[in-house]
Amino acid sequence: MSTETSLRPILLAADDSNDVFAFWNYHRQCGIHNRAEVVSDGEDTIRYFASARALPALLIVSLKIPRIGGLKVLEQLAGTYTNVPKVLLIDEKDHDVRLIASAIKLGVEAFLVRPLGKDEFCSLMSRFRDTLMVDGCPKPDTSTPSTSAG
Repeated sequence: MSTETSLRPILLAADDSNDVFAFWNYHRQCGIHNRAEVVSDGEDTIRYFASARALPALLIVSLKIPRIGGLKVLEQLAGTYTNVPKVLLIDEKDHDVRLIASAIKLGVEAFLVRPLGKDEFCSLMSRFRDTLMVDGCPKPDTSTPSTSAG
């Protein structure tokens, strides 16, 4: 992995203390070496991107962050920052087809559902091995499942 990759942080844009606490704990437990940074509202997320010397390796943004909601943040970032993998943090009740379709159009590559679980978080982080410095998560299984006719 390149030094450049190791210097790029993971940015969590969330105001829920449970999400932030889980993120910090799982970040360490899953063996992720990228530093982590947290902003608590949409305006701070936009400012972060505007002033960053290096773009984050990964953006995890909550759908319901204050000031500017998660989808609006993604809309504002979409045209300018296309090379940052994006994850949308949603509540279980937010599983709406239109919401998911809109998020995907805005570049969201994956979804995390509250409450955050360690296995789900580590599995998600392993999907971004090319972008993150991860050594504690298992590599994703990309083999074709075998079937047996019986």
